[in-house]
Amino acid sequence: MPSLSAPLRKTQHIVNLHGLLRKSDHFAEPRAEGRPPWLDLAASVYLAVTGEVPEAFLRDPARSRRLIHEQPDVMEILARLSAAIPNELPADRPVAEPNLVEHIASWVGEGDTLTRLGAPSESEVIGLLERLATADDLAQSRRQDTPMAVRSAR
Repeated sequence: MPSLSAPLRKTQHIVNLHGLLRKSDHFAEPRAEGRPPWLDLAASVYLAVTGEVPEAFLRDPARSRRLIHEQPDVMEILARLSAAIPNELPADRPVAEPNLVEHIASWVGEGDTLTRLGAPSESEVIGLLERLATADDLAQSRRQDTPMAVRSAR
């Protein structure tokens, strides 16, 4: 599996640059001329992986979700984020099929529903992304350091 540490770290920079859109019907919202749009965390991951912010993110939530779900690396990062955040999946979603986008948006917008802590700061979101990137780096180095089995020639 290719490393996802680079897009995780790029997402950190995007959150730092763009800020974090917390509660919206869309995945992005425009700002003043010359400033990048506000992006929610899923849109930030999408930008980090693909290098683009589709127009749909500003206007069409259903199309935005489809675009996000079509990107395997985006979905893998969202799955890792979802597994790492301390809140519950939205009650209306079966645990077997979590809606990763809603789960992450709920955490960013409302906070930890288990401990009743408020929404994470941008620094806390960036910190989580860094921990996931570091864990990915460690996993990659372990895979490279594992000796391969050698079959004896008979």
